[in-house]
Amino acid sequence: MGLQILRTYIRKLIIEAAKPKQYWGRGGAGMMFICREDNTVLLLHRADWVAQGGTWGVPGGSVTEDQWFTLPIEEPVSDDDPLFLSGARREVQEECGSLPPGFSTSNIFDETLFEDQGFKYKTFVYDIGLADKEKWELGSLDGETQEYRWVPIQELSQLPLHFGVEFTLRNTSL
Repeated sequence: MGLQILRTYIRKLIIEAAKPKQYWGRGGAGMMFICREDNTVLLLHRADWVAQGGTWGVPGGSVTEDQWFTLPIEEPVSDDDPLFLSGARREVQEECGSLPPGFSTSNIFDETLFEDQGFKYKTFVYDIGLADKEKWELGSLDGETQEYRWVPIQELSQLPLHFGVEFTLRNTSL
C-alpha cells in the first residue's frame, strides 16, 4: 500500500514539473509596508485557494488585463511602465480595503524588480508612519486574505513567506 502511494506522489511531481511555467499576466506589482518606527512589516496570510496559498505575502497582483502567460513572454512590460505603481495601488485597495491614511508616493523609499523570462513583478517598499499604521483599518475586498499581521522584522524568518516577499527582503534596504 505504501509503495503505491509513493508511486502516485512521484507521478504527480513529474506531471507538475513537465508543465510549462505560467504567470497570471505579463507583469505584476505589489507594495510592502514597513513601519520603521517599530520595525514591523505588514504581511497578509494568503487564502488557501490562491497561488502560493497559505504563505505570508504583501498586497499585489497583475498589472495587465491578459491572463495566464506561458514563459517566455515575448512582449514584456517596460521596467518603468506606470502600470506598476497604479496596479500596486489598486491591489492594496482590493486586498487591504483601502490605501493607508496619509498615503503618499513620497513614502516609497525602494523598489525591487523580479524577472523571469519576460514576466516582471515590481514591489514598492513603503515607509508607513506609526500613527498612520494604527489608524489603518484593514479588510479584504476580494477574499484573498485570511489574516493581517504586523510582523517584527526579526521574526520574519519564522513564517512561511511567499517567494516574492523573500525576494524583496533580500534585495531591499530595511
